[in-house]
Amino acid sequence: MLEKILSSLPQALFNPFKEVHLDDGYSRFNRIFLFGFCVLSGLIVTLNDYIGNKIECVGFNIFEYDFHENYCWTQGLYTVLEAYDLSKDSVPYPGIIPYETPCIEFTYTNGTRYECPDSDEVLPLTRVYHLWYQWIPFYFWLCAFALYLPYLVYHTSDISCIKPLVKLFENKKLLDNKELDIRIKKAGNWLAIQLSTFREGRSGLRWLLVHHKFFFIVLVNKIANFAAVILVFYGTKDVFTVSSFLTYGSDVILYYTGQLGAHATNPMDKLFPKMVSCEIKKWGPTGITNEQGMCVLAPNIVNSYFFLFFWFVLVLGLLVNVLSVLLVTSRHLFTYGGWRALVARTGLKPTEFQKQLYFDSGTSGRILVDKISGNINHTFFNRIFAQTAEILQRRDEERSTIYASPL
Repeated sequence: MLEKILSSLPQALFNPFKEVHLDDGYSRFNRIFLFGFCVLSGLIVTLNDYIGNKIECVGFNIFEYDFHENYCWTQGLYTVLEAYDLSKDSVPYPGIIPYETPCIEFTYTNGTRYECPDSDEVLPLTRVYHLWYQWIPFYFWLCAFALYLPYLVYHTSDISCIKPLVKLFENKKLLDNKELDIRIKKAGNWLAIQLSTFREGRSGLRWLLVHHKFFFIVLVNKIANFAAVILVFYGTKDVFTVSSFLTYGSDVILYYTGQLGAHATNPMDKLFPKMVSCEIKKWGPTGITNEQGMCVLAPNIVNSYFFLFFWFVLVLGLLVNVLSVLLVTSRHLFTYGGWRALVARTGLKPTEFQKQLYFDSGTSGRILVDKISGNINHTFFNRIFAQTAEILQRRDEERSTIYASPL
């Protein structure tokens, strides 16, 4: 059921290549939905970054308007790690606090006086620089490429050999009965040659490579899809310092349900701060002058929600790809279940030899048959498979006659 839903995704919107389907609905989730989401997000974020003001800063008196905003956008944005998870009365904004906080001596109600420690006895505040947000559009394009790459490799593999056969039956309405019979005979002969190759041998390295070649190709593709999602997940984690992207979605849920504590900072503000500090150093004949100000990062409002949705999409991608690996393994290694699914899907009324042919062709033959049945009209497939079985059955009978004849 899930595979049918994933297979029905709007490919005209997400898939830049319209061709024979060599993969199933689970794999298409990567190359259509995840790929499409990254492309769409990249377009929106790119427009958001390059239309309007990316950043607005206040507090700078020495430098001109364009200079300090361009400098801060490329070099100097930071927040203070110790200024997170504090009450709203303690800091003006999450992560914003004077880098050199003045100490005020005071007396407790019990008469004890608090004295400020020496500066060398206090650990310095930790600055966390945020200099990757201008690269977010490129990030989404890289993610899109990483998620589509497994299919680019997969569709050039040996499994693409079914394309010429499928192309024979694309314009089924333009085929008259005579031409259709000719094409079905050609397809049956071609499939008979392929399945006879997969039926040869029962042991050794050749049997492993030929009998299960297509299964290894499909399985490697499934694992590559899963690895691509993992790569995107962990690659995204490494660009954040204040909080972890791995738990971004769950942390947001815990925050809004009040389970992170009364003074917890919103995880969206940790990963995508909207208010940041900036320090510019000016040098000249009189030495080096430092000037600090605050900047508003308006694009991070959009970024925080895009990445929150992306987190849930990637989690769904992990689940779909794990399920895909398990299903493709069970479907093609447990032959009887695959056979019943083929019969139910195509409406095939098999003979005993056709069933035995499916079982004897190895995972390579079974995958080849499944891919063909999923790409052409089921009536045509049933006739092709019947033609193939007739050719191979006749060949087996001829061989039996030869072996049984006396010298």
